Amino acid sequence: MENAHGHQWERSAQKSIMPQEIPKLFRDVLIVLHDKGEFSVEGVNRKLLNLGWNEDAVDEGTFKLIVSLYRRMRNF
Repeated sequence: MENAHGHQWERSAQKSIMPQEIPKLFRDVLIVLHDKGEFSVEGVNRKLLNLGWNEDAVDEGTFKLIVSLYRRMRNF
């Protein structure tokens, strides 16, 4: 899992997302998943755009990671 996180930091930096913004991005994606019931990368990115994030803030890999965490949290 450490490698996955390392790659996530690199992808985020390429999208002009600062490392300190990643927790807020994760939180905003979780809010979109929970409140809006949106479970597609495109749909989440549309909602994130409305929250002030860049277009395509979340890629497929990041989305899968966050959805996995979300599902685990719901079963916790």
